[in-house]
Amino acid sequence: MKTDKLKMLFTPKAILLIEYLCLVCAICIPNGCVYFFITGDWRWFSDIASAMIIALPFVFLPPKWRVTSLIPIWGFVVFNITNLWYLRFANSMIPVPNYFLFGNFDTDLFRSGISMARPVDVVLVIPALLLTAAYLFKVFERGNSVRFNIKSKVVVSVVSIMVFVVSEVVTEAQYNDAWSIEDLTPIVAERYDTSKFRISNSAEYCIDGCVTYILRGAARPIIKRFKDKTLSEDELKIVEEYIDIHQRLVSQTPDSTERFSVNRDKNLIFIVVESLNAWSVAFEYGGHKLMPVLSELISGDGVISSVNVASQVHSGVSSDGQFIYNTGLYPASDATTISCYLDNDLPTLAKVLRPRPSFEVICEGESLWNHDESNRAYGYDRLVSETDNRTYREGIGRDEAMFKTAGEIIDTIAKPFYGMLITMSMHIPFTEDNVKMPQWISDIPNQTEVMKHYLTATNYFDQCLGRFLDSLKEKGLYDNTVIAIASDHTAPVDGSGYGAEYTDIVFAVLNSGMTLHSETPVGQVDVFPTLLQVMGRYNPQEYCGMGLSMLNPALKGSIDKYSRVRGDAISEQLDSMLRLSEQTSNLLLRADKCMMTGLR
Repeated sequence: MKTDKLKMLFTPKAILLIEYLCLVCAICIPNGCVYFFITGDWRWFSDIASAMIIALPFVFLPPKWRVTSLIPIWGFVVFNITNLWYLRFANSMIPVPNYFLFGNFDTDLFRSGISMARPVDVVLVIPALLLTAAYLFKVFERGNSVRFNIKSKVVVSVVSIMVFVVSEVVTEAQYNDAWSIEDLTPIVAERYDTSKFRISNSAEYCIDGCVTYILRGAARPIIKRFKDKTLSEDELKIVEEYIDIHQRLVSQTPDSTERFSVNRDKNLIFIVVESLNAWSVAFEYGGHKLMPVLSELISGDGVISSVNVASQVHSGVSSDGQFIYNTGLYPASDATTISCYLDNDLPTLAKVLRPRPSFEVICEGESLWNHDESNRAYGYDRLVSETDNRTYREGIGRDEAMFKTAGEIIDTIAKPFYGMLITMSMHIPFTEDNVKMPQWISDIPNQTEVMKHYLTATNYFDQCLGRFLDSLKEKGLYDNTVIAIASDHTAPVDGSGYGAEYTDIVFAVLNSGMTLHSETPVGQVDVFPTLLQVMGRYNPQEYCGMGLSMLNPALKGSIDKYSRVRGDAISEQLDSMLRLSEQTSNLLLRADKCMMTGLR
Protein backbone atom coordinates (compact mmCIF):
# COMPACT_ATOMS: atom_id res chain seq x y z
CA MET A 1 0.00 0.00 0.00
CA LYS A 2 2.77 2.43 0.95
CA THR A 3 4.50 1.77 -2.34
CA ASP A 4 1.29 2.47 -4.25
CA LYS A 5 0.78 5.72 -2.34
CA LEU A 6 4.35 6.79 -3.09
CA LYS A 7 3.82 6.07 -6.77
CA MET A 8 0.63 8.15 -6.71
CA LEU A 9 2.46 10.96 -4.91
CA PHE A 10 5.56 10.86 -7.11
CA THR A 11 3.91 10.76 -10.49
CA PRO A 12 6.11 10.97 -13.60
CA LYS A 13 5.25 14.69 -13.84
CA ALA A 14 6.20 15.22 -10.19
CA ILE A 15 9.50 13.40 -10.74
CA LEU A 16 10.19 15.54 -13.79
CA LEU A 17 9.58 18.69 -11.75
CA ILE A 18 11.84 17.43 -8.96
CA GLU A 19 14.57 16.69 -11.51
CA TYR A 20 14.32 20.23 -12.85
CA LEU A 21 14.44 21.74 -9.35
CA CYS A 22 17.47 19.62 -8.50
CA LEU A 23 19.22 21.01 -11.56
CA VAL A 24 18.46 24.56 -10.46
CA CYS A 25 19.77 23.88 -6.94
CA ALA A 26 22.95 22.23 -8.23
CA ILE A 27 23.74 25.45 -10.12
CA CYS A 28 22.43 27.90 -7.56
CA ILE A 29 24.36 26.67 -4.52
CA PRO A 30 27.92 27.02 -5.97
CA ASN A 31 27.06 30.48 -7.33
CA GLY A 32 25.72 31.52 -3.95
CA CYS A 33 28.80 30.25 -2.11
CA VAL A 34 31.19 32.31 -4.25
CA TYR A 35 29.04 35.43 -3.77
CA PHE A 36 29.01 34.81 -0.02
CA PHE A 37 32.80 34.49 0.04
CA ILE A 38 33.17 37.87 -1.68
CA THR A 39 30.51 39.85 0.18
CA GLY A 40 29.72 37.90 3.34
CA ASP A 41 26.05 37.94 2.32
CA TRP A 42 23.55 35.79 0.39
CA ARG A 43 21.48 36.78 -2.65
CA TRP A 44 19.32 33.78 -3.38
CA PHE A 45 16.94 35.56 -5.76
CA SER A 46 19.70 36.50 -8.19
CA ASP A 47 21.38 33.10 -7.93
CA ILE A 48 18.10 31.28 -8.51
CA ALA A 49 17.43 33.51 -11.53
CA SER A 50 20.83 32.67 -13.02
CA ALA A 51 20.31 28.97 -12.33
CA MET A 52 16.90 29.03 -14.05
CA ILE A 53 18.46 30.49 -17.19
CA ILE A 54 21.28 27.96 -17.19
CA ALA A 55 18.85 25.07 -16.61
CA LEU A 56 16.41 26.27 -19.28
CA PRO A 57 17.72 23.98 -22.08
CA PHE A 58 16.65 21.01 -19.92
CA VAL A 59 13.02 21.81 -20.72
CA PHE A 60 13.63 21.35 -24.45
CA LEU A 61 15.73 18.17 -24.27
CA PRO A 62 14.26 14.78 -25.28
CA PRO A 63 14.02 12.43 -22.25
CA LYS A 64 17.00 10.29 -23.26
CA TRP A 65 19.22 13.39 -23.51
CA ARG A 66 18.32 14.93 -20.15
CA VAL A 67 21.36 13.37 -18.52
CA THR A 68 23.50 15.75 -20.63
CA SER A 69 22.36 18.50 -18.25
CA LEU A 70 25.21 17.27 -16.07
CA ILE A 71 27.67 18.87 -18.49
CA PRO A 72 26.78 22.51 -17.70
CA ILE A 73 26.21 21.56 -14.04
CA TRP A 74 29.78 20.32 -13.65
CA GLY A 75 31.04 23.15 -15.82
CA PHE A 76 29.64 25.69 -13.39
CA VAL A 77 30.94 23.72 -10.42
CA VAL A 78 34.46 23.86 -11.89
CA PHE A 79 34.01 27.55 -12.74
CA ASN A 80 32.90 28.46 -9.23
CA ILE A 81 35.33 26.32 -7.26
CA THR A 82 38.37 27.44 -9.29
CA ASN A 83 37.31 31.04 -8.85
CA LEU A 84 36.88 30.50 -5.13
CA TRP A 85 40.45 29.19 -4.93
CA TYR A 86 41.71 32.07 -7.05
CA LEU A 87 39.89 34.60 -4.87
CA ARG A 88 41.72 33.29 -1.82
CA PHE A 89 45.01 33.85 -3.59
CA ALA A 90 44.55 36.98 -5.71
CA ASN A 91 41.43 38.67 -4.27
CA SER A 92 40.07 38.58 -7.80
CA MET A 93 38.27 36.18 -10.09
CA ILE A 94 39.82 34.40 -13.05
CA PRO A 95 39.14 36.35 -16.25
CA VAL A 96 36.77 34.31 -18.39
CA PRO A 97 39.05 34.29 -21.50
CA ASN A 98 41.80 32.70 -19.39
CA TYR A 99 39.80 29.46 -19.29
CA PHE A 100 40.60 29.16 -23.00
CA LEU A 101 44.36 29.58 -22.52
CA PHE A 102 44.93 25.85 -22.45
CA GLY A 103 48.68 26.30 -22.05
CA ASN A 104 47.98 27.50 -18.50
CA PHE A 105 46.81 24.10 -17.33
CA ASP A 106 49.95 22.60 -15.83
CA THR A 107 51.12 21.08 -12.56
CA ASP A 108 51.88 24.49 -11.04
CA LEU A 109 48.33 25.67 -11.63
CA PHE A 110 46.97 22.44 -10.15
CA ARG A 111 49.21 22.66 -7.08
CA SER A 112 48.31 26.31 -6.56
CA GLY A 113 44.60 25.58 -6.74
CA ILE A 114 44.76 22.62 -4.38
CA SER A 115 46.73 24.68 -1.87
CA MET A 116 43.82 27.13 -1.70
CA ALA A 117 41.21 24.39 -1.17
CA ARG A 118 39.40 24.18 2.16
CA PRO A 119 37.20 21.39 3.57
CA VAL A 120 34.16 23.69 3.40
CA ASP A 121 34.53 23.79 -0.41
CA VAL A 122 32.84 20.39 -0.60
CA VAL A 123 29.54 22.30 -0.25
CA LEU A 124 29.98 23.48 -3.85
CA VAL A 125 30.40 19.92 -5.12
CA ILE A 126 27.82 17.95 -3.09
CA PRO A 127 24.73 19.02 -5.13
CA ALA A 128 26.37 18.00 -8.42
CA LEU A 129 27.57 14.72 -6.91
CA LEU A 130 24.09 13.87 -5.62
CA LEU A 131 22.57 14.74 -8.98
CA THR A 132 25.12 12.60 -10.81
CA ALA A 133 24.39 9.70 -8.46
CA ALA A 134 20.67 10.14 -9.10
CA TYR A 135 21.23 9.75 -12.83
CA LEU A 136 23.54 6.77 -12.36
CA PHE A 137 20.97 4.97 -10.22
CA LYS A 138 18.11 6.05 -12.52
CA VAL A 139 16.21 7.87 -9.78
CA PHE A 140 14.46 10.05 -12.37
CA GLU A 141 13.76 7.25 -14.85
CA ARG A 142 9.96 7.36 -14.42
CA GLY A 143 10.05 11.05 -15.34
CA ASN A 144 11.42 10.13 -18.76
CA SER A 145 7.98 8.97 -19.81
CA VAL A 146 6.87 12.62 -19.72
CA ARG A 147 7.79 15.42 -22.09
CA PHE A 148 7.31 19.12 -21.56
CA ASN A 149 4.48 20.19 -23.83
CA ILE A 150 4.61 23.42 -25.80
CA LYS A 151 2.62 25.32 -23.18
CA SER A 152 4.97 24.19 -20.40
CA LYS A 153 8.02 25.14 -22.43
CA VAL A 154 6.64 28.61 -23.08
CA VAL A 155 5.65 29.13 -19.45
CA VAL A 156 9.00 27.97 -18.04
CA SER A 157 10.90 30.04 -20.62
CA VAL A 158 8.89 33.23 -20.00
CA VAL A 159 9.07 32.87 -16.21
CA SER A 160 12.82 32.15 -16.28
CA ILE A 161 13.55 35.14 -18.49
CA MET A 162 11.31 37.46 -16.46
CA VAL A 163 12.86 36.38 -13.16
CA PHE A 164 16.33 36.81 -14.64
CA VAL A 165 15.62 40.31 -15.98
CA VAL A 166 14.05 41.43 -12.70
CA SER A 167 17.01 40.09 -10.73
CA GLU A 168 19.47 41.95 -12.96
CA VAL A 169 17.60 45.23 -12.56
CA VAL A 170 17.22 44.83 -8.80
CA THR A 171 20.87 43.85 -8.26
CA GLU A 172 22.14 46.79 -10.33
CA ALA A 173 19.90 49.17 -8.39
CA GLN A 174 21.12 47.78 -5.07
CA TYR A 175 24.76 48.33 -5.92
CA ASN A 176 24.29 51.76 -7.44
CA ASP A 177 21.84 53.30 -5.00
CA ALA A 178 20.88 51.39 -1.91
CA TRP A 179 24.23 50.15 -0.59
CA SER A 180 26.76 52.50 0.93
CA ILE A 181 30.49 51.82 0.74
CA GLU A 182 30.47 50.86 4.41
CA ASP A 183 28.03 48.04 3.65
CA LEU A 184 30.35 46.42 1.12
CA THR A 185 33.54 44.44 1.41
CA PRO A 186 36.71 46.09 0.05
CA ILE A 187 36.55 44.00 -3.12
CA VAL A 188 33.06 45.16 -4.12
CA ALA A 189 33.81 48.68 -2.91
CA GLU A 190 36.32 48.99 -5.76
CA ARG A 191 33.37 50.01 -7.91
CA TYR A 192 33.14 53.18 -5.87
CA ASP A 193 36.82 54.09 -5.73
CA THR A 194 38.35 57.16 -7.32
CA SER A 195 38.81 55.54 -10.71
CA LYS A 196 35.23 54.60 -11.56
CA PHE A 197 36.15 53.18 -14.96
CA ARG A 198 37.96 50.29 -13.33
CA ILE A 199 35.78 47.55 -11.85
CA SER A 200 37.31 44.34 -10.56
CA ASN A 201 36.23 40.95 -11.86
CA SER A 202 34.83 40.04 -8.46
CA ALA A 203 32.82 43.27 -8.28
CA GLU A 204 31.46 42.60 -11.77
CA TYR A 205 30.46 39.11 -10.70
CA CYS A 206 28.54 40.52 -7.75
CA ILE A 207 26.86 43.20 -9.81
CA ASP A 208 26.11 41.21 -12.97
CA GLY A 209 25.45 37.75 -11.60
CA CYS A 210 27.03 34.57 -12.90
CA VAL A 211 25.43 34.39 -16.36
CA THR A 212 25.96 38.00 -17.41
CA TYR A 213 29.48 37.97 -15.99
CA ILE A 214 30.47 34.92 -18.06
CA LEU A 215 28.83 36.22 -21.25
CA ARG A 216 30.48 39.61 -20.94
CA GLY A 217 33.86 38.11 -20.11
CA ALA A 218 33.73 35.70 -23.04
CA ALA A 219 32.61 38.44 -25.43
CA ARG A 220 35.27 41.00 -24.52
CA PRO A 221 38.16 39.59 -26.62
CA ILE A 222 35.79 39.30 -29.58
CA ILE A 223 34.40 42.81 -29.12
CA LYS A 224 37.91 44.16 -28.72
CA ARG A 225 38.84 42.95 -32.20
CA PHE A 226 35.96 44.81 -33.81
CA LYS A 227 35.79 47.80 -31.49
CA ASP A 228 36.57 51.17 -33.00
CA LYS A 229 40.04 52.21 -31.88
CA THR A 230 39.33 55.86 -32.53
CA LEU A 231 39.07 57.87 -29.34
CA SER A 232 36.09 60.14 -28.86
CA GLU A 233 36.46 63.87 -28.25
CA ASP A 234 35.89 63.37 -24.53
CA GLU A 235 38.45 60.56 -24.41
CA LEU A 236 40.98 62.67 -26.31
CA LYS A 237 40.47 65.46 -23.76
CA ILE A 238 41.30 63.01 -20.96
CA VAL A 239 44.51 61.95 -22.74
CA GLU A 240 45.48 65.54 -23.51
CA GLU A 241 44.81 66.64 -19.92
CA TYR A 242 46.93 63.80 -18.63
CA ILE A 243 49.80 64.56 -21.02
CA ASP A 244 49.76 68.23 -20.08
CA ILE A 245 49.92 67.51 -16.33
CA HIS A 246 52.44 64.70 -16.75
CA GLN A 247 54.79 66.82 -18.84
CA ARG A 248 54.77 69.59 -16.26
CA LEU A 249 55.67 67.08 -13.54
CA VAL A 250 58.27 65.29 -15.67
CA SER A 251 60.00 68.63 -16.33
CA GLN A 252 60.98 68.67 -12.64
CA THR A 253 63.21 65.61 -13.16
CA PRO A 254 66.83 66.62 -12.49
CA ASP A 255 69.25 66.42 -15.40
CA SER A 256 71.12 63.14 -15.04
CA THR A 257 72.79 62.91 -18.43
CA GLU A 258 76.32 63.14 -17.06
CA ARG A 259 75.71 61.05 -13.94
CA PHE A 260 74.26 58.03 -15.75
CA SER A 261 76.05 58.28 -19.12
CA VAL A 262 78.47 55.55 -18.00
CA ASN A 263 75.53 53.13 -17.64
CA ARG A 264 74.64 53.36 -21.33
CA ASP A 265 77.24 50.71 -22.08
CA LYS A 266 76.57 48.53 -19.06
CA ASN A 267 74.64 45.26 -19.08
CA LEU A 268 71.17 45.33 -17.56
CA ILE A 269 69.74 42.36 -15.64
CA PHE A 270 66.18 42.73 -14.38
CA ILE A 271 65.16 40.09 -11.80
CA VAL A 272 61.39 39.91 -11.30
CA VAL A 273 60.70 38.08 -8.04
CA GLU A 274 57.52 36.08 -7.61
CA SER A 275 55.30 37.21 -4.69
CA LEU A 276 57.92 39.15 -2.72
CA ASN A 277 56.32 41.20 0.06
CA ALA A 278 58.33 44.21 1.24
CA TRP A 279 58.14 43.22 4.90
CA SER A 280 60.14 40.08 4.07
CA VAL A 281 63.31 42.12 3.62
CA ALA A 282 63.46 43.17 7.28
CA PHE A 283 62.04 39.94 8.75
CA GLU A 284 64.20 38.12 11.28
CA TYR A 285 63.79 35.68 14.16
CA GLY A 286 66.19 34.40 16.77
CA GLY A 287 69.12 36.25 15.25
CA HIS A 288 68.42 34.85 11.76
CA LYS A 289 67.68 37.29 8.93
CA LEU A 290 65.20 36.01 6.36
CA MET A 291 66.85 37.86 3.45
CA PRO A 292 70.40 38.79 4.51
CA VAL A 293 71.58 39.26 0.91
CA LEU A 294 68.78 41.51 -0.34
CA SER A 295 68.46 43.49 2.90
CA GLU A 296 72.16 44.39 2.75
CA LEU A 297 72.03 45.19 -0.95
CA ILE A 298 69.10 47.60 -0.90
CA SER A 299 70.64 49.67 1.90
CA GLY A 300 74.06 49.86 0.24
CA ASP A 301 75.88 52.58 -1.70
CA GLY A 302 75.16 53.07 -5.39
CA VAL A 303 71.69 51.62 -4.92
CA ILE A 304 68.31 53.17 -5.68
CA SER A 305 65.70 51.32 -3.64
CA SER A 306 62.20 51.45 -2.22
CA VAL A 307 60.20 49.11 -0.01
CA ASN A 308 57.14 51.35 -0.43
CA VAL A 309 56.10 50.27 -3.93
CA ALA A 310 52.37 49.79 -4.45
CA SER A 311 51.33 46.72 -6.42
CA GLN A 312 49.30 47.89 -9.44
CA VAL A 313 48.44 44.57 -11.03
CA HIS A 314 44.92 43.79 -12.16
CA SER A 315 43.31 40.49 -13.17
CA GLY A 316 46.48 39.18 -14.85
CA VAL A 317 48.44 39.25 -11.56
CA SER A 318 52.01 38.03 -12.40
CA SER A 319 51.64 38.71 -16.11
CA ASP A 320 50.41 42.22 -15.26
CA GLY A 321 53.46 42.89 -13.11
CA GLN A 322 55.73 41.80 -15.94
CA PHE A 323 53.70 43.93 -18.38
CA ILE A 324 54.11 47.03 -16.19
CA TYR A 325 57.87 46.56 -15.86
CA ASN A 326 58.36 45.90 -19.55
CA THR A 327 56.21 48.77 -20.84
CA GLY A 328 55.64 51.39 -18.14
CA LEU A 329 51.89 51.12 -18.78
CA TYR A 330 49.09 50.03 -16.50
CA PRO A 331 47.46 46.68 -17.31
CA ALA A 332 44.08 46.82 -19.03
CA SER A 333 41.02 47.22 -16.84
CA ASP A 334 38.57 45.62 -19.26
CA ALA A 335 40.36 42.33 -19.95
CA THR A 336 43.53 40.38 -19.22
CA THR A 337 46.23 42.37 -20.97
CA ILE A 338 48.22 39.41 -22.28
CA SER A 339 45.05 37.97 -23.82
CA CYS A 340 43.97 41.05 -25.73
CA TYR A 341 46.71 43.64 -26.18
CA LEU A 342 49.92 41.85 -27.13
CA ASP A 343 49.41 42.77 -30.78
CA ASN A 344 49.83 46.47 -29.89
CA ASP A 345 52.98 48.38 -30.77
CA LEU A 346 54.20 48.48 -27.17
CA PRO A 347 57.05 50.68 -25.90
CA THR A 348 59.37 48.34 -24.00
CA LEU A 349 62.76 48.17 -22.32
CA ALA A 350 64.05 45.60 -24.80
CA LYS A 351 63.14 47.86 -27.73
CA VAL A 352 64.63 50.97 -26.12
CA LEU A 353 67.91 49.17 -25.40
CA ARG A 354 68.38 47.85 -28.94
CA PRO A 355 70.61 46.90 -30.67
CA ARG A 356 71.99 45.15 -27.60
CA PRO A 357 70.88 41.48 -27.52
CA SER A 358 68.10 40.61 -25.08
CA PHE A 359 66.70 37.46 -23.52
CA GLU A 360 64.15 36.33 -20.96
CA VAL A 361 64.48 33.30 -18.67
CA ILE A 362 61.38 31.80 -17.04
CA CYS A 363 60.73 28.78 -14.81
CA GLU A 364 57.60 27.63 -16.63
CA GLY A 365 56.43 26.43 -20.03
CA GLU A 366 56.58 28.81 -22.97
CA SER A 367 52.82 28.78 -23.53
CA LEU A 368 51.92 29.40 -19.90
CA TRP A 369 50.15 32.76 -19.64
CA ASN A 370 50.96 33.46 -23.29
CA HIS A 371 54.62 33.89 -22.40
CA ASP A 372 55.83 33.00 -25.86
CA GLU A 373 53.64 35.74 -27.34
CA SER A 374 54.47 38.34 -24.69
CA ASN A 375 58.19 37.68 -25.18
CA ARG A 376 57.85 38.60 -28.86
CA ALA A 377 55.58 41.56 -28.12
CA TYR A 378 58.10 42.99 -25.65
CA GLY A 379 60.83 42.74 -28.27
CA TYR A 380 63.16 40.14 -26.72
CA ASP A 381 65.45 38.22 -29.00
CA ARG A 382 65.12 34.96 -27.09
CA LEU A 383 62.91 33.14 -24.59
CA VAL A 384 64.46 30.46 -22.39
CA SER A 385 61.80 28.39 -20.64
CA GLU A 386 61.53 25.57 -18.13
CA THR A 387 62.28 23.08 -20.89
CA ASP A 388 65.72 24.63 -21.37
CA ASN A 389 66.74 24.66 -17.69
CA ARG A 390 65.17 21.39 -16.58
CA THR A 391 68.53 19.61 -16.71
CA TYR A 392 69.47 21.50 -13.57
CA ARG A 393 66.43 20.32 -11.65
CA GLU A 394 68.04 17.30 -10.02
CA GLY A 395 68.44 18.16 -6.35
CA ILE A 396 67.85 21.92 -6.64
CA GLY A 397 64.85 24.24 -6.79
CA ARG A 398 63.56 26.17 -9.76
CA ASP A 399 65.08 29.53 -8.86
CA GLU A 400 68.58 28.09 -8.67
CA ALA A 401 67.99 26.26 -11.98
CA MET A 402 66.83 29.53 -13.55
CA PHE A 403 69.88 31.45 -12.32
CA LYS A 404 72.25 28.71 -13.54
CA THR A 405 70.61 28.80 -16.98
CA ALA A 406 70.90 32.59 -17.05
CA GLY A 407 74.57 32.28 -16.13
CA GLU A 408 75.20 30.03 -19.12
CA ILE A 409 73.50 32.48 -21.47
CA ILE A 410 75.49 35.39 -20.03
CA ASP A 411 78.73 33.48 -20.67
CA THR A 412 78.06 33.33 -24.42
CA ILE A 413 75.99 36.42 -25.23
CA ALA A 414 77.48 39.58 -26.73
CA LYS A 415 78.02 42.49 -24.35
CA PRO A 416 76.34 44.73 -23.36
CA PHE A 417 73.13 42.73 -23.06
CA TYR A 418 69.72 42.99 -21.41
CA GLY A 419 68.17 40.02 -19.61
CA MET A 420 64.95 39.63 -17.64
CA LEU A 421 65.00 36.74 -15.16
CA ILE A 422 61.71 35.65 -13.60
CA THR A 423 61.71 33.53 -10.45
CA MET A 424 59.10 30.91 -9.53
CA SER A 425 59.92 29.16 -6.25
CA MET A 426 57.94 31.70 -4.24
CA HIS A 427 54.75 30.95 -6.19
CA ILE A 428 51.90 29.72 -4.06
CA PRO A 429 51.80 27.11 -2.40
CA PHE A 430 55.43 28.14 -1.64
CA THR A 431 56.70 24.55 -1.60
CA GLU A 432 59.21 22.64 -3.72
CA ASP A 433 60.61 19.15 -3.19
CA ASN A 434 64.20 20.36 -3.32
CA VAL A 435 63.74 23.32 -0.98
CA LYS A 436 63.93 22.35 2.69
CA MET A 437 62.64 24.41 5.59
CA PRO A 438 65.46 25.69 7.85
CA GLN A 439 65.12 24.71 11.47
CA TRP A 440 64.96 28.31 12.67
CA ILE A 441 61.90 28.94 10.49
CA SER A 442 60.28 25.73 11.70
CA ASP A 443 60.79 26.94 15.27
CA ILE A 444 59.01 30.28 14.79
CA PRO A 445 55.95 30.25 17.10
CA ASN A 446 52.42 31.40 16.30
CA GLN A 447 52.82 31.12 12.53
CA THR A 448 50.69 29.14 10.10
CA GLU A 449 52.25 26.43 7.94
CA VAL A 450 51.50 28.61 4.90
CA MET A 451 53.52 31.44 6.42
CA LYS A 452 56.43 29.12 7.27
CA HIS A 453 56.48 27.76 3.72
CA TYR A 454 56.45 31.32 2.37
CA LEU A 455 59.35 32.28 4.62
CA THR A 456 61.24 29.18 3.49
CA ALA A 457 60.75 30.00 -0.20
CA THR A 458 61.76 33.62 0.39
CA ASN A 459 64.91 32.62 2.26
CA TYR A 460 65.75 30.15 -0.52
CA PHE A 461 65.42 32.84 -3.21
CA ASP A 462 67.71 35.12 -1.23
CA GLN A 463 70.38 32.38 -1.12
CA CYS A 464 70.02 31.82 -4.88
CA LEU A 465 70.31 35.56 -5.51
CA GLY A 466 73.51 35.71 -3.46
CA ARG A 467 75.08 32.83 -5.38
CA PHE A 468 74.10 34.38 -8.72
CA LEU A 469 75.63 37.74 -7.83
CA ASP A 470 78.79 35.99 -6.62
CA SER A 471 79.04 34.21 -9.98
CA LEU A 472 78.84 37.57 -11.79
CA LYS A 473 81.67 38.85 -9.60
CA GLU A 474 83.78 35.77 -10.32
CA LYS A 475 83.28 36.35 -14.05
CA GLY A 476 84.25 40.03 -13.71
CA LEU A 477 80.80 41.15 -14.89
CA TYR A 478 79.24 42.49 -11.69
CA ASP A 479 80.69 46.01 -11.70
CA ASN A 480 79.75 46.47 -15.34
CA THR A 481 76.15 45.38 -14.85
CA VAL A 482 73.14 47.33 -13.62
CA ILE A 483 70.93 44.89 -11.69
CA ALA A 484 67.27 45.67 -11.03
CA ILE A 485 65.24 43.57 -8.58
CA ALA A 486 61.47 43.95 -8.21
CA SER A 487 58.48 42.02 -6.87
CA ASP A 488 55.82 41.13 -9.43
CA HIS A 489 52.99 41.42 -6.86
CA THR A 490 52.15 40.78 -3.22
CA ALA A 491 51.56 37.36 -1.67
CA PRO A 492 48.55 36.57 0.54
CA VAL A 493 50.10 34.65 3.41
CA ASP A 494 47.93 35.75 6.31
CA GLY A 495 45.75 32.66 5.94
CA SER A 496 42.55 34.43 5.01
CA GLY A 497 43.16 35.60 1.46
CA TYR A 498 42.43 39.19 2.49
CA GLY A 499 44.75 41.89 3.73
CA ALA A 500 47.75 41.21 1.48
CA GLU A 501 46.52 43.80 -1.04
CA TYR A 502 47.67 46.47 1.41
CA THR A 503 51.21 45.09 1.51
CA ASP A 504 53.95 46.98 -0.34
CA ILE A 505 56.48 45.37 -2.64
CA VAL A 506 60.19 45.88 -3.34
CA PHE A 507 62.29 47.62 -5.99
CA ALA A 508 66.05 48.09 -6.06
CA VAL A 509 68.69 49.02 -8.66
CA LEU A 510 72.24 47.93 -7.89
CA ASN A 511 75.30 49.61 -9.43
CA SER A 512 73.11 52.53 -10.44
CA GLY A 513 75.74 55.22 -9.83
CA MET A 514 73.53 56.95 -7.26
CA THR A 515 72.43 56.22 -3.72
CA LEU A 516 68.74 56.80 -2.97
CA HIS A 517 66.77 54.86 -0.38
CA SER A 518 63.32 56.29 -0.96
CA GLU A 519 60.60 56.33 1.67
CA THR A 520 58.11 57.94 -0.70
CA PRO A 521 55.09 55.84 -1.75
CA VAL A 522 55.64 54.92 -5.40
CA GLY A 523 54.01 52.53 -7.87
CA GLN A 524 55.13 49.79 -10.22
CA VAL A 525 54.72 52.11 -13.23
CA ASP A 526 57.45 54.33 -11.76
CA VAL A 527 60.00 51.55 -12.23
CA PHE A 528 60.10 51.89 -16.03
CA PRO A 529 61.10 55.59 -16.22
CA THR A 530 63.50 55.09 -13.29
CA LEU A 531 65.33 52.34 -15.18
CA LEU A 532 65.36 54.42 -18.36
CA GLN A 533 67.00 57.25 -16.44
CA VAL A 534 69.55 54.97 -14.76
CA MET A 535 70.46 53.45 -18.14
CA GLY A 536 70.93 56.93 -19.65
CA ARG A 537 67.98 56.50 -22.03
CA TYR A 538 65.55 59.00 -20.51
CA ASN A 539 64.60 62.33 -22.09
CA PRO A 540 62.29 64.08 -19.59
CA GLN A 541 61.22 66.66 -22.14
CA GLU A 542 59.81 64.07 -24.51
CA TYR A 543 58.93 61.05 -22.37
CA CYS A 544 55.21 60.50 -21.77
CA GLY A 545 54.61 57.20 -20.07
CA MET A 546 52.43 56.53 -17.04
CA GLY A 547 54.92 56.95 -14.22
CA LEU A 548 57.58 59.33 -12.92
CA SER A 549 61.21 58.55 -12.23
CA MET A 550 61.94 57.98 -8.55
CA LEU A 551 64.60 60.67 -8.88
CA ASN A 552 61.89 63.25 -9.60
CA PRO A 553 61.16 65.33 -6.46
CA ALA A 554 57.55 65.72 -7.63
CA LEU A 555 56.95 62.00 -7.03
CA LYS A 556 55.42 62.07 -3.57
CA GLY A 557 52.77 59.39 -3.96
CA SER A 558 51.10 56.79 -6.15
CA ILE A 559 47.91 54.83 -6.64
CA ASP A 560 47.48 51.22 -5.62
CA LYS A 561 45.79 48.44 -7.55
CA TYR A 562 42.40 49.62 -6.26
CA SER A 563 43.00 53.11 -7.71
CA ARG A 564 43.38 54.62 -4.24
CA VAL A 565 45.77 57.55 -3.99
CA ARG A 566 48.66 56.99 -1.54
CA GLY A 567 50.87 59.68 -0.03
CA ASP A 568 50.32 62.55 2.39
CA ALA A 569 52.38 65.25 0.73
CA ILE A 570 51.30 64.99 -2.90
CA SER A 571 50.64 68.14 -4.89
CA GLU A 572 47.37 68.98 -6.58
CA GLN A 573 49.00 68.34 -9.95
CA LEU A 574 50.27 64.90 -8.96
CA ASP A 575 46.90 64.00 -7.49
CA SER A 576 45.21 64.92 -10.79
CA MET A 577 47.77 62.97 -12.80
CA LEU A 578 47.38 59.86 -10.66
CA ARG A 579 43.60 59.93 -10.96
CA LEU A 580 43.84 60.20 -14.75
CA SER A 581 46.78 57.85 -15.34
CA GLU A 582 45.05 54.45 -15.37
CA GLN A 583 42.22 55.64 -17.58
CA THR A 584 44.67 57.27 -19.97
CA SER A 585 46.75 54.10 -20.15
CA ASN A 586 43.64 52.08 -20.94
CA LEU A 587 42.66 54.50 -23.70
CA LEU A 588 46.13 54.28 -25.22
CA LEU A 589 46.00 50.50 -25.12
CA ARG A 590 42.63 50.47 -26.81
CA ALA A 591 43.72 52.94 -29.48
CA ASP A 592 47.12 51.23 -29.86
CA LYS A 593 48.90 54.55 -29.47
CA CYS A 594 52.45 54.88 -28.25
CA MET A 595 52.82 58.29 -26.62
CA MET A 596 56.50 57.85 -25.76
CA THR A 597 59.01 59.60 -27.97
CA GLY A 598 62.57 60.72 -27.63
CA LEU A 599 63.93 57.55 -26.04
CA ARG A 600 67.54 57.93 -27.06
